[in-house]
Amino acid sequence: NIPKVGYMISSEARIEALTASTSEMPEDVTPFVGRGNEISLIQGSLSPSRVITLTGPPGVGKSRLAREAVRSLSHTFSSGIHFVDLTSVEDGQYVPRAVLSSFDLPDSHELDLKESFSKFFGERSVAIIIDNCEHVVESASKVIEVLVGAGRNVYVIATSREPLQLPGMPARRQVQH
Repeated sequence: NIPKVGYMISSEARIEALTASTSEMPEDVTPFVGRGNEISLIQGSLSPSRVITLTGPPGVGKSRLAREAVRSLSHTFSSGIHFVDLTSVEDGQYVPRAVLSSFDLPDSHELDLKESFSKFFGERSVAIIIDNCEHVVESASKVIEVLVGAGRNVYVIATSREPLQLPGMPARRQVQH
């Protein structure tokens, strides 16, 4: 962008690699106290299963627990920790778009979701928290299945008021509050 001139297209544009950082992880204004057993359970379960669903009624702290569990493992994920909040996604058809946009990936109908994720994640090591899946369980489940299939170092923690529908996902574990 050039002030008072507008946008210019340049062949000198750089494409930046995904770095080890958090992606719009919500800031917590209060200290996290307790729940050491639950954090240990999540961390111990994440490696063998790669998908964990935290379920429970509203307000019990599923989202905060997910964030705290992966924050302490941030050194493990060379491509960072990413947070996708599905609260404002009103229709399940937009779940893929929400995930794509959290990684600044284009929502292109030319490439299918599986191909887009496979090309992007490849050998990257990343943790993805997908928050508030309860109102789009079916779509969120499908997207999570594709995400985990896209790379062997892609880990997902989903939060939902009800369990996800992940048929065919090996050794998943659901942690209830």
